[in-house]
Amino acid sequence: FLRIVGEELSDGSWERLDVDKDGYLSLTEFLGAHLTKPSSESERRQQEEAAFKKMDSDEDGKLSKSELSSFFIAAGGVMPDGFWEESDLDKDGFVSWEEFVGDSKNTKENDEL
Repeated sequence: FLRIVGEELSDGSWERLDVDKDGYLSLTEFLGAHLTKPSSESERRQQEEAAFKKMDSDEDGKLSKSELSSFFIAAGGVMPDGFWEESDLDKDGFVSWEEFVGDSKNTKENDEL
């Protein structure tokens, strides 16, 4: 079992969330569990943008550790161990839009946890 955002994930739940079946739960896959299923790539991108903007409480275009932690708390849980380290790929103290959606050239294995 894996505990994320206050939920116990059984093998069946993990299979459902791990859309690309690579054994990792990406931030996009995690958010997908909390968003409606998009009907197109552009709708998916709009949902990602809306989620990023909602988390970016100071509207500076990047997510601080505090902002990301607040998102998890608002969702009823806590940020999982190692989540921040895996999300802040360039180790600058923030999660950029590129890191958030896995478009960064610095990403390893995209945005996987």
